[in-house]
Amino acid sequence: MSKHLELDPKQTTSLFTHGNKYLAHVIAKGVKGLFDPIVSFYQEVYANCNVLLKFFSEDTSRKSLHFSLSAMKPGLVSRNFDVA
Repeated sequence: MSKHLELDPKQTTSLFTHGNKYLAHVIAKGVKGLFDPIVSFYQEVYANCNVLLKFFSEDTSRKSLHFSLSAMKPGLVSRNFDVA
């Protein structure tokens, strides 16, 4: 995410505070109205689905799956068709 949004890791982790509220805003409304970084992020997530599925299957508490899906859910209500 840092790579696509051109943020340092500390700024990126701050997007996950307050129940992903800031991340949801960025995903749903874009970065300064631009959605290319969000689309690129989702494309990279999709390209790495096998790695993520392996990671999720190893987590018996399912916390990582819940966290990841909660973080990506705002894309479903994005103003941008490609993101949604």
